[in-house]
Amino acid sequence: MIKIALALIVKGSAEEAKCLEDLLDNSAKHVDGIFITSTYRKGEQPNKEVEAVAKKYKANLSTFEWCFDFAKARNFNFAQVPQEYTHILWCD
Repeated sequence: MIKIALALIVKGSAEEAKCLEDLLDNSAKHVDGIFITSTYRKGEQPNKEVEAVAKKYKANLSTFEWCFDFAKARNFNFAQVPQEYTHILWCD
């Protein structure tokens, strides 16, 4: 059985929350799970608007302190997807 996870990284900002809302409005119904990693810079708090959008779409939300290394952020994001998912749709 195929089980598809949507995995994505977003900046923790109001602008990104709006883009996330648009993306999930069109794609959430086509996947079995949503795994979002919201980045933030040292000293900042995770963005509440991004959290609200994730909650609305029942997405799994994690946070990652931005270290200027997209590969590390991507690996962290993918690690949030449980092994029961057979495919990952990566969308940024």
